[in-house]
Amino acid sequence: FRERKVAGAALVWKELSVSVRDGRRPGRVVRGSSGYALPGTLTVVMGPARSGKSTLLRAISGRLRGAERMYGEVFVNGVKSPLPYGSYGYVDRDDVLIESLTVREMLYYSALLQLPGVFSSKKSFVEDAIAAMSLGDYADKLIGGHCFTKRLPTGERRRVSIARELVMRPHVLFIDEPLYHLDSVSALLLMVTLKKLASTGCTVIFTMYQSSTEVFGLFDRICLLSNGNTLFFGETLACLQHFSNAGFPCPIMQSPSDHFLRAINTDFDRIIAMCKNLQVSFGFILTSIFIFIFSPNFLENVLFL
Repeated sequence: FRERKVAGAALVWKELSVSVRDGRRPGRVVRGSSGYALPGTLTVVMGPARSGKSTLLRAISGRLRGAERMYGEVFVNGVKSPLPYGSYGYVDRDDVLIESLTVREMLYYSALLQLPGVFSSKKSFVEDAIAAMSLGDYADKLIGGHCFTKRLPTGERRRVSIARELVMRPHVLFIDEPLYHLDSVSALLLMVTLKKLASTGCTVIFTMYQSSTEVFGLFDRICLLSNGNTLFFGETLACLQHFSNAGFPCPIMQSPSDHFLRAINTDFDRIIAMCKNLQVSFGFILTSIFIFIFSPNFLENVLFL
């Protein structure tokens, strides 16, 4: 990925629905979603918890679980077909790494297991992945975290998980919650790195619950979900205009993602009502205590004990 261009793939999904046939969450978790992701861009699937973000990502990438069934169409470069092996990478939300290895060793193992050909060519793929994810300073450090060994920082562990997929030089990269458990600085740095990766031609599509204003500004397109329904798909600036036209303009000092979640999540109204009820109840209790303490009978009893 060092000055290397990637032939990305254009993804289109039409009227995509996913149903789950298990006892915990039966029914459709994604309903008639349509959208696209283009080479050289960042496309985010955003929504509140249990809105179907991860399920939609798995459906587009062809990685649905046993109880999940997909309806609809997915096109790759205009052809209705699944993504071929080696053409895409998929990064889960939770990092599963071999903690007794260094970063470079971890990526070598990944290359040996996934790539055909001789080891010398695989080595260059590994070094390119290290450079692409800015892991040069950590390449020879243990991933760690077991037997009292020093653990690699969370942000760098996330980068290793992504680099593990980059050794395949994928045309499309899927990431489930790339900023999971990251602080604001690490989150911004990682998104800048992914933006640079996309600029090489790779198609990057990922899920996210919320983001800062700075991170949101790096996105090219947004697919906004709520209860499995696609409320908006398009460019991020168009999403802001869409909500403004609907009577929900984004406040100047508020993150757009926080504003969208507040507007589409009915749980906020329920929580605010609960807080108001608690505030009224608490105020009533304080007032009652105040009246009781400063009543003449109470003061008389205290003063003349």
